[in-house]
Amino acid sequence: MKILFVTDCKDRGGAAISARRQAQALQAAGHEILWAADHVDQFGPGVYRYSDYAFGRRMLRQSAGKAWPKTAKKLHANFKIARLLEIVAQTSPDVINVHNIHGAELPGDLPARLSLRRPVVWTLHDMWAFTGTCAYSYACRAFETGCHAQCPHHNQYPALPAKQVGPAYERRISALHKAGQLAFVTPSQWLANEAWRGMLRGARVEVIPYSLDLEVFRPIARQAARAALGIPQDKLVILSAAANQHDPRKGTAILQQALQNWDGLEILWLTVGAGGRKETLGKVQMAPLGSLSDERLVALAYNAAEVFVLPTLADNLPNTLLEAAACGTPSLGSNVGGVGEVIIPGHTGWLAPAGEVEALRQTLRQALLRQPGETEQWRVNCRQYALSRYAPALQAERYAQLYAQLTGKTAGSAALEINEGGIASTPKAAA
Repeated sequence: MKILFVTDCKDRGGAAISARRQAQALQAAGHEILWAADHVDQFGPGVYRYSDYAFGRRMLRQSAGKAWPKTAKKLHANFKIARLLEIVAQTSPDVINVHNIHGAELPGDLPARLSLRRPVVWTLHDMWAFTGTCAYSYACRAFETGCHAQCPHHNQYPALPAKQVGPAYERRISALHKAGQLAFVTPSQWLANEAWRGMLRGARVEVIPYSLDLEVFRPIARQAARAALGIPQDKLVILSAAANQHDPRKGTAILQQALQNWDGLEILWLTVGAGGRKETLGKVQMAPLGSLSDERLVALAYNAAEVFVLPTLADNLPNTLLEAAACGTPSLGSNVGGVGEVIIPGHTGWLAPAGEVEALRQTLRQALLRQPGETEQWRVNCRQYALSRYAPALQAERYAQLYAQLTGKTAGSAALEINEGGIASTPKAAA
């Protein structure tokens, strides 16, 4: 099939990573992938930028921007939508797979409108599709009955003036009632449950977990991983990773509080992502690795650590947890969102209440006191769990079946066999 991926960022951020991995899985299964994005770092055949619209439209927007900024913003959004529709007409895809679009400031009713032209699958990476504006509602449950101007999170990304939250919610509902072939996919069961509690309670919502390259993210001898990164062999090492270590939602500050009065053994705390600092907190030495674009280096970091720690306050199905598991590294995470679908207590890691510093400290101490024999069993558990759930061929087959059902085209089913290299797929004729 020919599938058009529509997204805000093609190459940056966690959602972009997830979309790219899905695209690679589908391409490996024989499907053609096209891209339409607002921001593109790496161009190539079949990659379109819908914010790159005609010269006359750009001049009109610039002219309006000098005197009427709000009008210019609306023009920009409308021109991007018009260009996107041109791309759809030009490429004539069998199905459109929408990913995050809120970073492009496109309206939440756009996927429903697109479904009147082509079947649409909307892969949700957060809650934005079924709220008035927020990506994560935290304790707020207004999205179940109707978001309104008293939204407690309207100033957080993706921000929206409070008075616009209610109308945005209503426009999404109205568009859903008029939609054509439109299905939703959530990577976690948690996100599906949240969607069903709100405006998507009558919609088709499928759960298809993310995938990742199980040859890149694989167990490596810890001694070799540490030698490659220049990390001491005799240290207890923990790892945290986030695009930005200062993102409050990812909870790095909570982990820092938990380690400030650390009274256990000395720890080397590795960080991956922007904003890490090299400093010492008592018995804890912080060692920032920075933002790593090479996934093989990221895999080395996971393999160098005894435990991966993600004290997130809200999350869907974090790629970092999948990566750690595939490398055989157990994780300690907050018991929120889809985290508990990767971290199985006593099997692949440990869960702690979100935001509770002392609970995080005590759980981390428990995780680091494992015996050598236990450590090896945890590594086996994590790797097998990743193989069984996050293999690219498994994700591709599930999406292909969904596309086929929406388009009426056939899609070969597959007999899937789990092995150390991932999931090997043997196609069978479609029924």
